[in-house]
Amino acid sequence: MDSAKLNEFATRYTAAWCSQNAASVASFFAEDGSLKINEGSPFVGRAAITLAAQGFMTAFPDMVVKMDSLSVEGSRITYRWTLTGTNTGPGGTGKAVRISGYEEWRSDAGLIAESRGRFDEAEYQRQRKIGVASVRRASTGGAAGGARSSGHLMSQFQALIDVMREARRLLALPENDFSWSSWKDQQAALAEIDEHIDILERGSLPNLSALFLPTGPIQEVSLSSGWGEEFLRLAERFDRELAARIT
Repeated sequence: MDSAKLNEFATRYTAAWCSQNAASVASFFAEDGSLKINEGSPFVGRAAITLAAQGFMTAFPDMVVKMDSLSVEGSRITYRWTLTGTNTGPGGTGKAVRISGYEEWRSDAGLIAESRGRFDEAEYQRQRKIGVASVRRASTGGAAGGARSSGHLMSQFQALIDVMREARRLLALPENDFSWSSWKDQQAALAEIDEHIDILERGSLPNLSALFLPTGPIQEVSLSSGWGEEFLRLAERFDRELAARIT
């Protein structure tokens, strides 16, 4: 697989993790492919990989996965990612999580034959208990006043962050049609949304209004991809939350 095809494959794989369709994640693996997460036993076969992906999707209904980088060294492919979401699934804590990790792939016939994944399990469990914002405040040491201010700003924009994450989830659907959109492709759309989310999480308010305008870029994709009604509900939610932030 050449670099362009590999990047396109990884982009679609990332979108599958955002889709709340666990079987779509498994479809990127060979029929007898395997997924190993940290020190756990590998999930072997598409049915088992579907269950593994479903576990994360159930725990984090608003889960968004971002591809951070993709590198190739010999036969080893390293896919680096960042997951954000809120643990509101059954038995969840309701806390926000932001965790990064990577997978090392061995490919076969254009599919993943073996993936060895790793992330900081202890940090993940800590964030599930106290939330990512609390972790950031605790890690700033003596700069307590600034950390409290940053945490307050992030919580102030949390509703808008949630709206943007939902927009990202919709834009990441594998079957989306971008032919009528001002975005070049899905990767460009997700990159812009990720940038806005990062700015909001740092406590600043970017200019988001154009994204949700009638005939704006999100509505263009929604109309050509069959989720126009969902867009209208999301746009109403965005208008309501934005008005609350600026009044």
